[in-house]
Amino acid sequence: MTETPDHPEPILHPWTLSAIAILIVNDQYLKYAYTSWLTGKLSDVAGLIFFPILLEPLLKSRSLAVWFTGVGFTMVKLTVLGNEWYNMLYQQFFDLIGVGRMMPLVMDATDCWALVFLCIPLWWIPKQESMK
Repeated sequence: MTETPDHPEPILHPWTLSAIAILIVNDQYLKYAYTSWLTGKLSDVAGLIFFPILLEPLLKSRSLAVWFTGVGFTMVKLTVLGNEWYNMLYQQFFDLIGVGRMMPLVMDATDCWALVFLCIPLWWIPKQESMK
């Protein structure tokens, strides 16, 4: 794929990079130092922006990646099994990269409002040429 400054790879798009940075800073520092409803919401929004971009190459479809992310997020926020499974995998990831403990994701149906942020990867982050 030819890369131009106007259309970088989706993982290098400013929306994606900002979401990743916010998630890392929020989950590793802000949630512990300034625990509040805002720090919980920041992680939800950031994850919903960048996770479909990570899934897109695997699923070969941005729309499918957004759908999968939305369904997965809903299951994690609304079901005990989904929440436990997510927290177990997330902690294993943190252990693998040697970052340490993470604050568990809490089940909270009101967090589903954040699903509107799936519009960002769906419409505002350009797709890879080979995936269009």
